[in-house]
Amino acid sequence: MKYNSSLLAPSPHLTQKSSHRWTGLEMPWQWWTLGTQSAISRTSKLHASELLTRYAAGERDFSQENLRDEYLGWEDLMEIDLSQASLEIAILEGTNLTGANLQNANLRRVDLTAANLKGANLTEADLYRADLRGTDLRNTQFIGADLIAANLTGADLRGANLSGANLRDANLSGADLSGANLTEVDWTGADVTGADLTGAILPNRQVRQAIEKAACGWLA
Repeated sequence: MKYNSSLLAPSPHLTQKSSHRWTGLEMPWQWWTLGTQSAISRTSKLHASELLTRYAAGERDFSQENLRDEYLGWEDLMEIDLSQASLEIAILEGTNLTGANLQNANLRRVDLTAANLKGANLTEADLYRADLRGTDLRNTQFIGADLIAANLTGADLRGANLSGANLRDANLSGADLSGANLTEVDWTGADVTGADLTGAILPNRQVRQAIEKAACGWLA
């Protein structure tokens, strides 16, 4: 929504001479209505069927929408904008989200198994306990993302950027992290059994610890 300075101006009848003095504390009804409608649009539930209809019609911007607990499995949603949207416990199994914008999205406990998120933007997204088993995450941006206790078993993270991500207690067993940027990642309690870290970008100390403890199947 573009800022409209005219909405902050007092109503015309208050600028004329009258017994009523505009104090500046009163809010024009237009501004109140706009604010109320804006709040409703951010909190109203958007059902999967409506999203799919609008997407098929060419719409791509679904930022800040509430899609909590919706089923969107095995759909083609390439380059969709779901930034700051709520997708908590939603099901997107097998969905094509190539190039999607999920920055700052709420993806807590979401099901993204076998989905395609190649080149997607998940910067600072909340993926607490998200299911990403076997997901295509090549060249995906996870900068500063919260992946606490996420399941990334067998996920393809080649070339992904996870700098500053929180992987505490995450399961990365069998994941392909070759060439991934793993700078300043929190590895506490992460399981990297059988993970491929070939060419991964890590500070020297973290590289040494990762290689030594990955052999035992656990990072502590």
